[in-house]
Amino acid sequence: MNPPPPPAPRSKNLLVDDHQIVLNGVRAILARTDDLCLIGSCQSPLLVEDFLRQHTPDLILMDISMGESNGLLATRRLHTDFPHIPILIFTSHDEQICASVAESVGAKGLVMKDQPEQEILLAIRTVLQG
Repeated sequence: MNPPPPPAPRSKNLLVDDHQIVLNGVRAILARTDDLCLIGSCQSPLLVEDFLRQHTPDLILMDISMGESNGLLATRRLHTDFPHIPILIFTSHDEQICASVAESVGAKGLVMKDQPEQEILLAIRTVLQG
């Protein structure tokens, strides 16, 4: 009898958000999946490049407003410096306004924080699949 194949590797995701409750919620959602995991979090876009020097996530989930920081400007910079890592904007701001702005700075998609868990997972998986 052949041994079962090894499990498929889980996609590694980085969350950039300044709210601990969001981090805890995203971590819990991803922990319930077989294909996704959270490998880290940054509470400011200013910390992302340091993280990326040591880790290579498959996707960055980026909030657009974090205190004094701006996730859209960070997305533009990260898209230029790390074009192989897709960025999914994760926001509570107006979807109509954010969608076109997110695309203009290099984000591969946008998902609203108030969406059901399955919609958030679908958005992550869709961006990961290209």
